[in-house]
Amino acid sequence: MKSFILTTLVLISFLLVRPGLRAQERQLPEFDKIVISPLIELVLIKGNSESIKLETSNMDTEKVNIEIKNKTLRIYLDKAKMKVKYRKRDENGVRHWTNKSMYPGVKVKAYVTFRELKKLQVRGEEAVTCNDIIDVDIFKLKVFGKSEVRLAAVQADVIKVSLYGENDLYIDSGRAAKQVYKGFGENKVVASKVLGRLVRTKNYGEGNFYVNASQKLNIASFGDFRVTYEGHPRVRKGLSLGYADIERQDDE
Repeated sequence: MKSFILTTLVLISFLLVRPGLRAQERQLPEFDKIVISPLIELVLIKGNSESIKLETSNMDTEKVNIEIKNKTLRIYLDKAKMKVKYRKRDENGVRHWTNKSMYPGVKVKAYVTFRELKKLQVRGEEAVTCNDIIDVDIFKLKVFGKSEVRLAAVQADVIKVSLYGENDLYIDSGRAAKQVYKGFGENKVVASKVLGRLVRTKNYGEGNFYVNASQKLNIASFGDFRVTYEGHPRVRKGLSLGYADIERQDDE
């Protein structure tokens, strides 16, 4: 274990460069799950070995943390693992929070090369992009905050998505027999070109989902919810509180 930690730290040390400069690509130990924290834009690339490359500006790169444990890659800034903290100021001996972020004007972009990706968790407001196919048995995605996630293609047996906050998810193509989409807040899902048999949607708040189902489409909603679907499934509307608009998109 000590050897593994030492190896990881050595790899990370090579990645740290001066603000504004691009880091050279370095190999990483094996992982199949990624957790990306606030203030970090993520670009996913499928390849033959795991690696990472960082671009930073307006910050000390020593504040970028890269950890791998239990095949999970975590990338986060100091004191911003879950959310961005704000500066404190003293006023008459009393410390107050200000509305100034600890990282004003900071930009971090991580190019992560993966071989297999089973789980992806995103926190914050930065974009996530993958122009390559994600091919796995079960793909799980969780997004917290206000992010835009764009995936070119997902090929899986099962896709499970949970969105918390105000997020936009675009999956341009793919196939998954079973698909589950849950939204908490004001979220948008565009996955009408991801072919599926059984699709389940559940929304708490305001949601706008575009899906594709051939056999069954289950819908539950609590709030204002719009579902536009392609295919000819049997639509089952479960418990619904609020306004739910269900519409089939005509075949082109």
